[in-house]
Amino acid sequence: MSFDVKKHLIKVQGGKEYLPVAKRLVWMREEHPDWAVITEAVEINLVEKYAIFRATIMDENGKMIGTGTKFEDASGFGDFIEKAETGSIGRALAVCGYGTQFAPELDEGERLADSPQPNGNADNGEVATDPQKKLINSMVGKLFAKREEFHGWLDENIGVSSSTELTKQQAHDAIELLTKMLRKEISNMAGKRFSDRDSWMQWLANKTGTGKITEIEPGVLCTVYGHLKAIKELQEAA
Repeated sequence: MSFDVKKHLIKVQGGKEYLPVAKRLVWMREEHPDWAVITEAVEINLVEKYAIFRATIMDENGKMIGTGTKFEDASGFGDFIEKAETGSIGRALAVCGYGTQFAPELDEGERLADSPQPNGNADNGEVATDPQKKLINSMVGKLFAKREEFHGWLDENIGVSSSTELTKQQAHDAIELLTKMLRKEISNMAGKRFSDRDSWMQWLANKTGTGKITEIEPGVLCTVYGHLKAIKELQEAA
């Protein structure tokens, strides 16, 4: 009997249907009992309280089928280490086709990690969450020289003059736009740090589990930016 996806779907915020990671694993095991799920702690920082995990799906011959990376911190989840590992597995399974259309955590700005919230409207005036604010502040520090510049950008693109005025939906929209800007900035930095595209993609894959910058979520992008900045400083000091 084939796995019944609809039987295990739940509703999450925004009215989206979500297939929990545990059910995605059951689905994969039913179809491929010989496949393996391997997780790796890319970075765990107990001082700043964040974790980055990478999960890899391997077939019975040891061939990589898909990978996923997840960043979580204590402002989002108390058990951020466990949630980062779970989230990375969910992303890897979605990349392999298990619940892809029911994996809203692949959307930019989402922070599900198998802790779905009650269903709600797209924008009911709720203020931006602390994780959203922290992520925005992290990206702003890398993209704008002065806070005033960011406020001008915010007014032009989102329609508010200060980040303190953001609703949850507006924060989500801001994160999407800032993520695109950060990806462009990272690509420009990489062009100056690496001699060729293959070297850059290999370095990126080693750090995040994927050589495609478009597959990397915002929190991990901030970490990638930090690594590239450190390379720049080392090169300039040499």
